[in-house]
Amino acid sequence: MNKSHRIRKEKSSGAETYLKAVRTSDQMYNSSSSLRNLGQKYLLAGKFREAEEILKTALKKNPEDITGKTLLGLTYYRSGQLTKALEIFERLSKTPDVLYY
Repeated sequence: MNKSHRIRKEKSSGAETYLKAVRTSDQMYNSSSSLRNLGQKYLLAGKFREAEEILKTALKKNPEDITGKTLLGLTYYRSGQLTKALEIFERLSKTPDVLYY
């Protein structure tokens, strides 16, 4: 197993472990920040479909979450959905709070 594959597997395992922890607690599963963190873990593990699904759920709970929107844009970008990524980043560029991204 090459180094890249091993790292991706470890990150994926981390996302699965986090998901189990989140699902065992209804309060955590209903938290937009917990879902956003899980989405980020899926994104880092290269599981773009899962990341997209979780991040969309997190944004339904907190539509103003700039970090969640940014992560969704990155998910679209990394998965080759460039039009969707561009739409998100263009909207974010018009938001004053996004200057540090």
